[in-house]
Amino acid sequence: FELEHAVDAGGSVAVEQGGRVSISRSRFWNCSSGLGGIIFSNGNQTPLTSTLLEESRATGFGGGIFVSEPSTAGTRLVGVRFVGNRASAGGAIYFAASQLAPGTLEAKCSDCQFDSNRADSYGTDMATGPAQVVSASSLEFRGGNPVNPEVSFSLLDYFSSVVTDRYNGDAVTCTLGLPYGLGLVSGEMLALTKQGRGKFDQAAVTGVIGNDYAVNVTCRWERCGLDRPG
Repeated sequence: FELEHAVDAGGSVAVEQGGRVSISRSRFWNCSSGLGGIIFSNGNQTPLTSTLLEESRATGFGGGIFVSEPSTAGTRLVGVRFVGNRASAGGAIYFAASQLAPGTLEAKCSDCQFDSNRADSYGTDMATGPAQVVSASSLEFRGGNPVNPEVSFSLLDYFSSVVTDRYNGDAVTCTLGLPYGLGLVSGEMLALTKQGRGKFDQAAVTGVIGNDYAVNVTCRWERCGLDRPG
């Protein structure tokens, strides 16, 4: 399969919901699409064995393969080679599912080989969407004039790579926990940015002049939209 292209998903193969496709002893070269430069899997089962996927491109995720969350369980790759593929995230493979037990995705690829794949943002070979938020546990400041706390955070995918792509509908919610003596304040929805910073613009915190305080911060990531870059 050579020089095949699709605008949205699956440059050569698109497995839709409920579908089943088995691929063996095949070669895909120079294919392209938005999601899954070669294969877009949204079906029940998509096993691949002894297959070469090379020199293909996704403008979004998964230069070789994009695996949607529903099709993760039925995906099995054995003896598959990924050579010279490229995407924004997941140069070879992108898994939409990220909230999984350790070892789940590694087991999906047996005797796979990765060579010279590239990702413009993160996940040279394999990547997922955000799996966890890492943020400062406390913010320190001195009492006096009201301040608007600012929080820094990072999003990590299943493989602990820092997620830098923006996603439609994504948001990080950070909540402030106030110690005794500070003015009451509530958390505010913070839009996900590549810089990973947000300010509680409507949450002025005050305390006794000259006293030092530490405000506890907890953040969580939520997905509200499609698994596409925005």
